[in-house]
Amino acid sequence: MREDETFLFKRWAFANGVNPNRISSICEIDEDFARAFAMAKAWQEFRLEEDTLYKKTEYRMAMAMLSAHHGWKTKDENENRLGTLANDFGKFLEYMSSQKKPEQPESDPE
Repeated sequence: MREDETFLFKRWAFANGVNPNRISSICEIDEDFARAFAMAKAWQEFRLEEDTLYKKTEYRMAMAMLSAHHGWKTKDENENRLGTLANDFGKFLEYMSSQKKPEQPESDPE
């Protein structure tokens, strides 16, 4: 891998006769492979960030890869998620207020 190259896991897998769908299961049984995979994944994330900053990679493609492989989320995705949570909570409160309150047992006047 060249220093200026973005690491693509499927390219590596096909070039080395590895089924790309088996990479995670190989990581579970081979500690050295898992360590190398983690480094390659970090390298890929770094290269995508840097290449996007210097306009070597189209930002939408970089964001799609970062989202799919590195857990990145866009501002819109986060705002949509928060909006959904607020809406769900509002529905929950509405539901709870429409429910009949359980009768409280009368306390003994001792």
